[in-house]
Amino acid sequence: LILSDEETLGNFKATKALKLVRLLRIAKILRILKLSKLSVLIAKAKDEFEDYYQLHFDEASLAMGRLFLSLLVLAHWLGCINFMVAREFDFPEESWVAQAGLVHADASTQYAWSYFKALAAMIGIGFEAPPIVNTTCMERTEWCTIEHWITLTCLYIGSIFYALLISSVSAVMDNLDIGGKALALKIWSLNEYLRAKKVPPKVKQKVRNFYRIKYGEGKLYDEKDVLKTLPPQLEEEIKMFNHRTLLEEVPLLADAQNETFTIRIATKLSPRLQFSGEIIFEEDMIGHEMFFIEQGIVKIYSKFQNAVVKSIADGTCHG
Repeated sequence: LILSDEETLGNFKATKALKLVRLLRIAKILRILKLSKLSVLIAKAKDEFEDYYQLHFDEASLAMGRLFLSLLVLAHWLGCINFMVAREFDFPEESWVAQAGLVHADASTQYAWSYFKALAAMIGIGFEAPPIVNTTCMERTEWCTIEHWITLTCLYIGSIFYALLISSVSAVMDNLDIGGKALALKIWSLNEYLRAKKVPPKVKQKVRNFYRIKYGEGKLYDEKDVLKTLPPQLEEEIKMFNHRTLLEEVPLLADAQNETFTIRIATKLSPRLQFSGEIIFEEDMIGHEMFFIEQGIVKIYSKFQNAVVKSIADGTCHG
């Protein structure tokens, strides 16, 4: 069977077209990027890690982590596609694989340099480097056209990732320790108020000590606002946990036979801080509150006897 030059050329082009069509099948691989289940597992692991180590990763930090992961995955696919295209064209002499001497190298070496070439192109370097990372084609051949388009695609993708990285870093810096920044701003505002009103130094110190004790964790938050968004049962569970030390120390609550009674008391408790020498209530006052002492000593003073008749401490109640 003798074929004419035109038929030979037509068959050659058809073969090349079929090889390029095979590359389109790579799109099917993108189905594995449906990582919904993996995202749920990662979120769960993040919550457990934060709870155990008392750390917090804001969404901007997680977004930047996902961006880096996406960059590495995308570089993998671009590197594989770049090498596959060269192989489908039987490694032309002007291809980067042939120029770098990787045609007969082992698979791990070929993959490593393909991955490196994709990363180098995505961050816009390598055009003055050896052929293993730069664009080697200087001819107007079919292969050179494809290689130039692949390189240009990598550059544009890299530019997009670079812009996203800058915005993610800026967001991380803005969201870094929001609770701490809010507390610092609150304390700054408080100090400005105390100075403007010329509050006596003794009172200033008491106010600052109050903030130091109440917000000892270094975070500013509105507990009532947080809890009111939760369902009643969850709110009860959290309040029971927050007051667990007090509920165990007070015999009236620890020995209660009715759990509903303890839960109702716990949901009504609100913290109150008293400094040494302050009066909680006086004789002949109508009381509408009951006080449980979680920490400290309260002295009961009698005006009639003009003396301290009793001192009560942790785990007791009055009022």
